[in-house]
Amino acid sequence: MKKAKKYTRESIRQLADEITQFLVDHELHYDVQIYYNGLVRKLTDREPYYTEEERDVFSYVEYVPDKHILSMVFEGPFYELMNGYWFSDTLTDQFNEILEKYGLWYEQGMAFNLSTYPNGDIEEYEYLVS
Repeated sequence: MKKAKKYTRESIRQLADEITQFLVDHELHYDVQIYYNGLVRKLTDREPYYTEEERDVFSYVEYVPDKHILSMVFEGPFYELMNGYWFSDTLTDQFNEILEKYGLWYEQGMAFNLSTYPNGDIEEYEYLVS
């Protein structure tokens, strides 16, 4: 029997930090919200690039499954990238590489949101989603 991979609050926060830095570095951060660990990180177009507050993703976002690691809601340039309004293999690959580093993949629930999941059998993992 395989041991379940655990995503800790710290590793999920590190993931949110890496995604935030990627978005800021490529000017994709305007109007993005990252939900993780019972928090929402609201990214803005000016420094400081984000604020955080407690928020339950299930109370604010439809089409977010019970079992996931991190969710995002977006408009602006990241929305355009994710929905093919303009295409960049480089940026798409870089975003996927961040997720792969954490053993994750994503799917979009709607055009403006996505949730991340572990690679492999979904039942083998323990989640920290609140």
